[in-house]
Amino acid sequence: MKDYLTALQSIDRDAWKAKAQVARELAGEYARQAKEAAGAYARQAKSSAGSYVRQAGAAAGKYAQDAKAFAADAAAAHAPQAEAFAENARAAVRGFAEDARSDACDLCNFTAEQVRGFSLFDLAVFKFVLISFGMWLGARLAAKCARLTEKLRPLFFAAFLCGYVYLIYRIFFRDRE
Repeated sequence: MKDYLTALQSIDRDAWKAKAQVARELAGEYARQAKEAAGAYARQAKSSAGSYVRQAGAAAGKYAQDAKAFAADAAAAHAPQAEAFAENARAAVRGFAEDARSDACDLCNFTAEQVRGFSLFDLAVFKFVLISFGMWLGARLAAKCARLTEKLRPLFFAAFLCGYVYLIYRIFFRDRE
């Protein structure tokens, strides 16, 4: 019985080997046929793509010429309006610049007039504001270099803000009360 089972296993193994051999041959044949078909389709696609590219190039050239002619016609028709619009824009910008310059001059004159009335204390606060702002800015820029300035930076900024708020009050609101 044992020999019988061994013989059956041997026959099964041989059958599987034969089936595997047939499958490999069929797979090779199918792969060769698929490769030939893919090559034929690739050649057809390449020739079709070439003709489509030529057709698209010709159509694009025609459209470009039409667009160029239309743009030239439109530019000729709208050039006077565009020049008038540009002149109006330049005049408006000049007007805005004059207004801004006038407002800046008014602000400078107003603050200069207010500073003339500063007392010694007011000048000291102004100086304190400038110094604290410079220290805050210096600490901000050198924050990565020194731990002390990093810790004192909020104090410098608070001193700057307090002095700045006082100066704004002194310049703009004190005389109105």
